[in-house]
Amino acid sequence: MPSTMAVAAMSPNRSDDRIDLAAARRRSERAAESLLRTSARIQASNSALRRTRQTIAGARLANDNDNEYRHI
Repeated sequence: MPSTMAVAAMSPNRSDDRIDLAAARRRSERAAESLLRTSARIQASNSALRRTRQTIAGARLANDNDNEYRHI
């Protein structure tokens, strides 16, 4: 991919190219920010899922222990 300066040098209208590149850079930054927010949401969901699984595992263990005591 050519550098910003190389692209600007190749074009007859450098001002428009700089504006286009600046707009592309802003879009790229917004996309990166969106990706970070999505990643944070996924991590929060994974943490919540992990806690839920731990709660279920604990409940199953407690239930198994209850069942063992009932058979004694």
